[in-house]
Amino acid sequence: MSLPEKQHDFRVAIADELIDRISLLQSGALATAVVEHQNNSIADLLQKRFPECPVQSFSYPEKALGNLTDSQSQAGPVSDNSFDLPFESNSMDLVICNLIVSFLPLPTFARECFRVLRDGGVLLTSAFGPDSFKELESASRELSSIEFKASFGDMHNFGDLLLATGFTNPVVDTDRVMYSYADIETLYNQITDAGLASLLFTNSEKLNISETLAELLGHYSNLEEKTRTLLLTIEVFYGIAWKKTTDRGSATVPFQAN
Repeated sequence: MSLPEKQHDFRVAIADELIDRISLLQSGALATAVVEHQNNSIADLLQKRFPECPVQSFSYPEKALGNLTDSQSQAGPVSDNSFDLPFESNSMDLVICNLIVSFLPLPTFARECFRVLRDGGVLLTSAFGPDSFKELESASRELSSIEFKASFGDMHNFGDLLLATGFTNPVVDTDRVMYSYADIETLYNQITDAGLASLLFTNSEKLNISETLAELLGHYSNLEEKTRTLLLTIEVFYGIAWKKTTDRGSATVPFQAN
């Protein structure tokens, strides 16, 4: 069965999908924290959709993310406070984390989200799944100048971690979509604009060289035959969890598998 196909840009499409899952059933506005690679995409969309919500946004330094090893991202908390969130404890009704969970030290991040959320608060996340960018990963194996280094784990393990942190009722569902690109430069520029190039590839700066991109294109296997457009698989996990509640109500976020 073929995957649904969309025009780029996957970052905007996923941000829209994440925001569609928010339903403001409480009276008043929800204090919202947005955490992502670049803090002007989903934060701006959220502010337009729900102008009554006070939104604060934060981007982790790309250097800190790039220096984090795969073992650190899945193991215990890091030794310093580089990944602490810059929000006061018990100050947020909603934390939205868009397409960055895969690159974070998960125990530290889960602990920080729990800290900044109020009782009854909601954590809403999107994260890349194991099939994401598989065409680029396969093509890069043929190149000696770069290497695909990202490793996307199972978000159900993240759900178990949220439970251990104190969150309740974590739910995860998955969406897989094929995005199309007219050329390799357009695809690369989108990845760069999203702040992902150095997180996906070693020596990512070499992709700025046209010869390297041409070589990558030469090994790209997923081409639409009639139009010769490049097809890119993006798998996304959408997750939700609640901080343990006492006597106050909770926000409701509908989850519908696509």
